[in-house]
Amino acid sequence: MSFDAIQYQPSAVRMLRAAVAHDRMPHAYLFVGPRGVGKGLAARELAKLLFCASPRGTDADTIDPCDRCDRCRRVDRGVHPDLYWFGKEEDRNDFRLPLVTRREGPDGTPAWLTVTVIESAALMPMEAARTVTVVDDAELLNRSAANALLKTLEEPSPHAVLVLLCADASRLPGTILSRCQWVRFRPLPEEFVAEKVRRVLAERVAAAEGEDEPAPVPSAAEIAYVCRFAGGSIERAADLAGSGLWDLKRALVARLPALDADAAFHMAQAVQDWGKALGRREGVKQDSTEGNAVRRRAARLALAAVASAFGDAALAAVDRDGGARLVNADQRDVVETLASWPPDAWARAVALLVDGQTQIRRYVHTELATENALLQVSRLRPSV
Repeated sequence: MSFDAIQYQPSAVRMLRAAVAHDRMPHAYLFVGPRGVGKGLAARELAKLLFCASPRGTDADTIDPCDRCDRCRRVDRGVHPDLYWFGKEEDRNDFRLPLVTRREGPDGTPAWLTVTVIESAALMPMEAARTVTVVDDAELLNRSAANALLKTLEEPSPHAVLVLLCADASRLPGTILSRCQWVRFRPLPEEFVAEKVRRVLAERVAAAEGEDEPAPVPSAAEIAYVCRFAGGSIERAADLAGSGLWDLKRALVARLPALDADAAFHMAQAVQDWGKALGRREGVKQDSTEGNAVRRRAARLALAAVASAFGDAALAAVDRDGGARLVNADQRDVVETLASWPPDAWARAVALLVDGQTQIRRYVHTELATENALLQVSRLRPSV
């Protein structure tokens, strides 16, 4: 594998190659873009190139790791001693302080964590000239974790490269953003994502043969929708295909032109029912921590799906020839009805729905936060 395996990201790839070719490596990168578009793969290839014993090529257009030396192979296996990779704990919605800096006490550093983010950036390389520390889901750093990481960014080690992988830079403090060199990753083309998703789904169907509950087979229209909704992320689109989001969003969006308090209540109930169905599909107990997490995730997705309809309305309002690529292209009639609402209503609706997602993320009661967001949006509907 090489940087050429990172498809549809020519600017990002050239920037990384040039930094290595010209030996102008910053102390910290911020890889920004949707999930599943190649940020993690790029971080791994960058580490391989920095560690490689015999790189191929010498200039910014051709330099690549050899993929044959022991160092490259160990990076691919995830066992190179100078590469550190961190992500949030699976049972949490945030990236907490004990993963960044060592703590004592009941909420201390997990026993399985042999080194923290800050410790990894301070360690001397064992084999290569540099260490590489990758922080996945960086936008999920909670406030205390972000503040602790800031100290490392302010006083970087000369032999360490820190790579933050981030899907939403707006959720990181400006003090961190300003101390990193940004590398932007674009959403992947819809047709490319759709083809990849179809392959993933075909593999799921084949793997589920003979099981009591076969894998769902989404329609072409559903696949097209989840690819648009996922913002060009193969990983996210594949997760959403067959999840039930398609049917739920069609029901929710269809109600928007006549949205009132009663409709808001029934929409919130439908979201709650979908969250429970997801929990059953994932085999978690409804009242468990895992079950609550599934319902929160479902509610955030549902509110985001509704918000996308108002974003589409803003596009449709200025789209004279009908060529705009709407997320909800399958319900363009509804979108055009929403486009007749006052322009400030679209922006306000999106803001309310985003705030609802934030409240749910902060562990506000999921059902109440969902219903409240939809109820507030209903008050924006112009009177007939």
